[in-house]
Amino acid sequence: MIVYLQMLETAEDRAAFEQLYLTYRSLMYRIAYGILRNQQDAEDAVHQAFLSMIGGFKKIKAIPHRKMRQILPKMVY
Repeated sequence: MIVYLQMLETAEDRAAFEQLYLTYRSLMYRIAYGILRNQQDAEDAVHQAFLSMIGGFKKIKAIPHRKMRQILPKMVY
């Protein structure tokens, strides 16, 4: 997670991203593993999804948590 946090500019963004990561990483892994059926590929897909999130984090952090579960599957594929 340190790699992701270093890519964010503000302490506020780092704290918000950390919360997002801790809340959704397991769910994202389960979704990816369900699709890919391979542990390493699923971990890679989740890593790529988190890297993508950092690129558009201003938009991502504005999404209410209740809607985040709908968006996550799209981010993992």
